Amino acid sequence: MEFIELFRGARKTRKIGAREVLFRQGDPGTEMFVLLAGSADILIGQTIVEMARPGTILGEMALIDDETRSATVVTRTPCHVVSLDKDDFDRLIHDQPQFARHVLKVVVQRLRRMNQALLASQTLDASNAANQPAVAGTAASAAEPGTEDPDKPGKPVHP
Repeated sequence: MEFIELFRGARKTRKIGAREVLFRQGDPGTEMFVLLAGSADILIGQTIVEMARPGTILGEMALIDDETRSATVVTRTPCHVVSLDKDDFDRLIHDQPQFARHVLKVVVQRLRRMNQALLASQTLDASNAANQPAVAGTAASAAEPGTEDPDKPGKPVHP
């Protein structure tokens, strides 16, 4: 069964216009959503980290850990979502094990993408640092005390 099919005929649905905020980073989260139709951007700060399409789950982290929202979701197009509160979530976990597996899979995929982005930024930072010229007085260019040429600070004296 396709994941989105679990929610066909759901009663707790909502239609949202284009360019509307579903929720904001830092807001309390008492419900999560499944995007049934449309598309939306998931942002952390001002950075789009994912584009949601039908079947995407939104807001699951705050529902699971009782923390505030970790991202903002803004619709790109008119959207149709189903809302799940904690009771709905618990019932689905119990009655539909494939729902639990799907939520875990989504969370793990997002974590892997964030790990890859972090690694890529660290690699870029290291590459940029390696391409920077050494500056006198920094650890990279400092000579041992007492071995510098007094006429050229930072330059070692060669006997």
